[in-house]
Amino acid sequence: MEIDWEKVKEWTLWHYDDLVRRISIVFEHTFVQEFYNHSMKEAEIYATGLLTFGIGKYKEYLERIRTSIRTLDGIGVRNYIDLIESVRTKEQCEDFLVRTKIPFRELISFLNYLFRWVLPFKIPVREFLDIENETHLEYARKLKEKGIMNNLDVLEYARTRAARIELSNQTGMPLQFLLGLANRADISRLPYIRGKTVTIFCNAGYDSLQKIAEARIDELVDALTNYLESIGSKFSKSFIEPDGAIAQAKILPIVVEQ
Repeated sequence: MEIDWEKVKEWTLWHYDDLVRRISIVFEHTFVQEFYNHSMKEAEIYATGLLTFGIGKYKEYLERIRTSIRTLDGIGVRNYIDLIESVRTKEQCEDFLVRTKIPFRELISFLNYLFRWVLPFKIPVREFLDIENETHLEYARKLKEKGIMNNLDVLEYARTRAARIELSNQTGMPLQFLLGLANRADISRLPYIRGKTVTIFCNAGYDSLQKIAEARIDELVDALTNYLESIGSKFSKSFIEPDGAIAQAKILPIVVEQ
């Protein structure tokens, strides 16, 4: 079995140790452990929901992911955390590959899928704030003092009503602001969505994941097009895939209490 660690960066943009470290950091959040640590049976259903939309753009990719999931299930991998614990170091990974006979590239491709498609990507809080607004800058300072630095922290500490009430009492930040922030962080769980795109969705009238999940494709496209034109820009499906956003919003676990 050929193992070329230098190829990992070429395939994923990260060196192996960095890729596994990034995945592990996401799983340090308790809400991620609760909602994202899928069994392999759950993982296959989830992959289907994520990648089945439009005209089958991801059909071949989905079949490869399904094959990997079934292989992992067949060798006794219980869930994602179990997989990561089995391949945390290069030495453990080599041992895992020898024992399971899984091709090196297939494993790396699956880890890359897990990081890019399944798990929420860490985004700085400032991307969800108006940095020209003095009040928002003050809120950013207060959030930092509480250790809330990114979208995953927001969901960890402000996804429930009780948590937002407690945070509001501690910091003086309005509950409505905290709910809006939680909803923006929630939308950012969509694959390949970053702060700028979250802002576009919100300003187009889709300011919660539930609204995106319940959207009609034609109405969502019209809303995005109209908003982008109002700021001198153009809507492009190469930038935002509305059918994908709707399909993925439907499959994502419900994390935020309204």
